[in-house]
Amino acid sequence: MRQASLLLGVLAVVVVLDLSAGGWGVAGARYCPRCRFTAVSRDGGGGANGGADPPVVEYKMTTMRGFGRTGNAAIAMFNALGLGYICRGRVELPEQDDFMGTFVVQARHRRLDFTQAPPEPGAKFVTCRSITSGTRDFFYKTGEMARLGGRVKRQLMNCLRHYLGFCVPGYCDGQDTSEGTLVAHIRQGDVYLNTFRPPQGYGQPSLAYYLSILNFTRPRKTIFVYEPQVEGPVLKALRLHARFGLLPGKVQFQTKIFREDLRTMICASAFVESRSTLMHTTQLGFARRIFSTRCRAGLLPGSMVYRVTALGNYERFFHDHGNTREEQLESLLTWADPPVACGRSGFQILYVEDSLRGKVQETDAVW
Repeated sequence: MRQASLLLGVLAVVVVLDLSAGGWGVAGARYCPRCRFTAVSRDGGGGANGGADPPVVEYKMTTMRGFGRTGNAAIAMFNALGLGYICRGRVELPEQDDFMGTFVVQARHRRLDFTQAPPEPGAKFVTCRSITSGTRDFFYKTGEMARLGGRVKRQLMNCLRHYLGFCVPGYCDGQDTSEGTLVAHIRQGDVYLNTFRPPQGYGQPSLAYYLSILNFTRPRKTIFVYEPQVEGPVLKALRLHARFGLLPGKVQFQTKIFREDLRTMICASAFVESRSTLMHTTQLGFARRIFSTRCRAGLLPGSMVYRVTALGNYERFFHDHGNTREEQLESLLTWADPPVACGRSGFQILYVEDSLRGKVQETDAVW
């Protein structure tokens, strides 16, 4: 018995050490707790409760096509889950990723049953009616998600993580998930094409945004992930910095098929967001440290979010539409403040520090 107790104690120490390192391994299982709302069966019209259930509202998202790209699809799927929770209904997500083939959808997680979910205080402000649609109708339900508390949001995000295949054993095999590696997304092609105009608040953060984060973290290795269509000025400047040895550690520029690039971002232990709807997908990842242009709640236990504000450039992002050449140049010349920690968040406590106003406030902002 004593030997068994000693062995259990050693295993416990190994698990704690692995969690503190932020690696995959044993700690990976902690990032994907069971989705408590996955429907056991839909036979007999009763989901998890058999045929005894009264009629309930159903939300069926039939396709990932129809409105934007991967980030918008993630928002729409999350909204479908949120409506199901608020209205204590059932949700059915698409059988497959029929848009870009990015996600390896897990069929057993695509049906969710919220009929036994605890009542949500904000539900009385939401009209509960069944919806069968693609991404567009669910995307525009984002306002209703403000009714959800932070703990519920993280539970739903975890269910979505299972559905999209991020929790499949081995998903992060072959990825550099070590603590000393920083993965950074650089928004490229779509914001520099004449066919697209980003919504207000979206675009490519300045060069100083990335340099400030690199100076703060001093990573052993940095992986810049970008789209290959059109190279913007920030990416070109980062390439020059790397060429002349001005960036810390080893530097890698990566552009593969999108499924592989997304895997790199999802599995990162430290991640730098750009300003695109893709960040609504990468928020489902396993990063313990996240760098962003704004404070928001961390989704994993013990995760830390840092905000980086470029001087005179708060909430301004650069692209070829709506920005003059002078403003494009400013995206290379402006400087940024060091990253500011937004506050550590767990499953129950959600606080962020608003450094602009000098106060701490509670928030449930996830999207």
